[in-house]
Amino acid sequence: MSLELTHRYHHLFDYVVFVKSCSSRALRYLTEEQLEAMPDANIFNQWTNHSNLIYKELSLLQNKLILIGGLNKINGEGLKLNTFMTIPSIMEEYDQEYKASEWFGDEDAWDIYKKYSKFQKSLLEGMEHFYKQKSYLASKPELYRAGNDKYHPNRTIHKDLADKIAKEIKKYHYL
Repeated sequence: MSLELTHRYHHLFDYVVFVKSCSSRALRYLTEEQLEAMPDANIFNQWTNHSNLIYKELSLLQNKLILIGGLNKINGEGLKLNTFMTIPSIMEEYDQEYKASEWFGDEDAWDIYKKYSKFQKSLLEGMEHFYKQKSYLASKPELYRAGNDKYHPNRTIHKDLADKIAKEIKKYHYL
């Protein structure tokens, strides 16, 4: 939906802020037939491929794009974009000790893939990764206590991101 709205309305704005979420969310809309037909049993490859499609679509407006890695890190294809501004990972931006991943996933991934044995190995790895990251987020309430799940960046991060974006825009408009 974000990508569709971005394409529909980007011409109305000087800049487009796009927070890239994990591509696992997009798979909620796949049918059972589509899942069964997937030749690649590695869910991480599927998520990466979907991310790359998003970056390809975003490349059409990259000069006005402010691209931010949400609870996952922007991958190599996203970093190749010639954006106005990129913050590869919110998590690394606010905790330099943390090494963010291209994937975050979500609990829905379990329900989507669990009945297909071909996905079992990567699904278990994905869920282990998800719960480790969720545990990390819970350990940082000073940064991540927003949203209905309490695992999204809070007002402190949002304010700081807004200030960083404004500073970058001002650099180019008030020379």
